[in-house]
Amino acid sequence: MNGWEKSTLYLTDTMGKAVKVLEENRVLGIALVIDKHRKLLGTVTDGDIRRAIIGHCGMETPVEQLMNNSPVVVTARDG
Repeated sequence: MNGWEKSTLYLTDTMGKAVKVLEENRVLGIALVIDKHRKLLGTVTDGDIRRAIIGHCGMETPVEQLMNNSPVVVTARDG
């Protein structure tokens, strides 16, 4: 498993799992929300978690409800 793969979540994963993933992989500071084909669907950061808590979301809230679903993506070709 690559470094970034340790920081992945699926739409149905919970905010609680997102907190755990972010804590275990502090170097990246971001969790990537992917589908079963490993396509990027969005991102979750500690800021997203804080906003969800302030908005009274519980730890069982699906990450789909708190993720950024339009992240800016840069590839090596963008050089």
